[in-house]
Amino acid sequence: MSNLVVIDDLPIDTIDGELIDLDIDRLHFSNGYYDIDPSFCVPTVLAGFKHIDDFYAEEGDAFCLAINTDVSAKNAGKDMEPQGVRAEKVLRPLSLLFPKRTIIGMFFDELTPGELYEGLEQRSNDLLSLFKWGYGTNEKEDPIVGATRFETVHGHPLPKDVEHFRPAGEGDTPKGENQDNVVPEDLTSKVGRHGRPYLTRQNKALFPVPAELHQFAALSVRAAPQHKI
Repeated sequence: MSNLVVIDDLPIDTIDGELIDLDIDRLHFSNGYYDIDPSFCVPTVLAGFKHIDDFYAEEGDAFCLAINTDVSAKNAGKDMEPQGVRAEKVLRPLSLLFPKRTIIGMFFDELTPGELYEGLEQRSNDLLSLFKWGYGTNEKEDPIVGATRFETVHGHPLPKDVEHFRPAGEGDTPKGENQDNVVPEDLTSKVGRHGRPYLTRQNKALFPVPAELHQFAALSVRAAPQHKI
């Protein structure tokens, strides 16, 4: 049975109903368009959740991605791949890396996921952590939408060799969002439970990944003996 759940219907009551059916209310999030080559967005998604898994998540917590719909992209004036393609690009690798966790994909029509997060919080879901790449790490970057609704919020600077690839949603975020609880963390230097940082400056994973994800890992990871994740 797959550990990946994709909730295609948008009304917040439908999304919450799906979570109730799954008996899940402890949620860790990231969000985005994911309209970029997998070599850029997959390693950062995996590294962000690996960091959460190492230090913040408990058994039974779900890892969630909130993804801009085609309506959201059109309203933002962005010509993008269909939302299903963008979702599959990041959700499937995430489900492979964390086979013992429930991985949930959900969508939103607005420019940002602020209303989605508000609705989930109002329906008694525990919003435990949120991470974003290229947001909230310095005063020049856009703030992280919904930060005040989460227990911990992590802003990760993009790896040096790919920092010129700016987030697709840059400029969509309203200014003035409270960022007092955002923790800037560089995952190219912070050491995880695997004993190394999470990413190289070339945006390659430095933590163990299954063979299906070797294209996103550093050579030293690919060459290492394989163990069950």
